This record gives sequence, structure tokens and C-alpha cells, in this order.
Amino acid sequence: MDFELEMCSRFELSSKPCGLLENFGIKNVPMGFKLEEVYPSNNVLCFNNSGAFIRRWGLQVNWSNNLLFNARAETLLKKHTFGPFLKSKCLVPATAYFEWQHFGTHRIKNKIFLKNQEFFGLAGVTNGDSLIIITRTSPSSIAHINRRMPMIVPQSAQKQWNNNSYPIQDSLELIYADLDVLLSVEEDQHMASQMDLFETYPQIIKGE
Repeated sequence: MDFELEMCSRFELSSKPCGLLENFGIKNVPMGFKLEEVYPSNNVLCFNNSGAFIRRWGLQVNWSNNLLFNARAETLLKKHTFGPFLKSKCLVPATAYFEWQHFGTHRIKNKIFLKNQEFFGLAGVTNGDSLIIITRTSPSSIAHINRRMPMIVPQSAQKQWNNNSYPIQDSLELIYADLDVLLSVEEDQHMASQMDLFETYPQIIKGE
């Protein structure tokens, strides 16, 4: 298997329901998700043209004891694991995602978000129970932090991405775009001793 060695493993949704309505038109927000930093295995708010719903972020696969929660856009259509996901696209609302920059044993937590837009939608696919977030190569503005990033769907393409009558291959081609991102590096005094997510939860695979 072609696993990603480094990948987005946390994101944030810090919004009140009125913000979700204003930005995405989500009228009836389901209960059971966190309006804060989100980890794999958490319940996540998703939506498409069928409405809003909750899905568990990550898939338990039968060929491993680990949790799979990301998929490369470049190989999504080729992996048998993701076959049941290809007919159900969705957006995952977020306000930021996080990456850690490593300097030897020292780590700095980076909060990454759109420069001129408070909210954005991550490209997701679901099998009805689990959510997988699609990833892509990073633009030059953040590639020094991580070579991969979650796929952010441009506002101009959100309507098609959320319409499952459009084939996923056509939709993937549509959502590739240059991103205007702003990198914010948080205070790192507490980060040197903080364990990485994948040290804390060794039963998690970062992506296929």
C-alpha cells in the first residue's frame, strides 16, 4: 500500500450554526459533532445536496488494525478500498487545519487557513458510515510545512461537488485550483514535549 508519511490529521470548525447557514446554507445542523479541533475517529459535520449529516472520520479496513482517514486525489479512483465511497461526495466545513513542522525533536504547530475567507469546505467522500478526506499536493506557500494538504473545494465548484449526479472524476478535475493561503505559526513553548497524534494513537494510518 502507498501510505502517506505525513498528512493533515486535525482540523478545526469554530463556528456557530448561524455562520454555517450564512456560508454554506446549512439550515438544520445535526447534533453530535465538535465545534473545535477535530481528530480522526471523531464525528464530523458533512453536507451535500441531500442535506447535512454526521459521519465518523476514518475507515476501519479488514486488511489492517489501523484507521484510514485520508485518500490521495491522484489515486482515489484506483484504490479498491475506496470503491464504496465514490458515489457519495460531500463537503466538510472547516475554519482551519493544522500541521506540525519538525526541527529535530522540536515541533511547531501551524494553523493554516484561507487568507480572505473565514470558512472553507474540505472535499470528502462517504460510504454512509465513514468519512474519508481527500488530499492533494500543497501549493508553494505551505509546501515547506507539508508536501500534502487536505483538498479545499473552491466556492465556484462547491455546488457541483455536492451534486452526486456529477461523476467524481469530473468533479475532481474541477476542484483543483491555486489557493490563497495564510500561514499562522502558533506559540511553540508547549510543543516540544507534546506527543504527536500518531504517537498518542499508534493504531491510526495517515492515508492511502
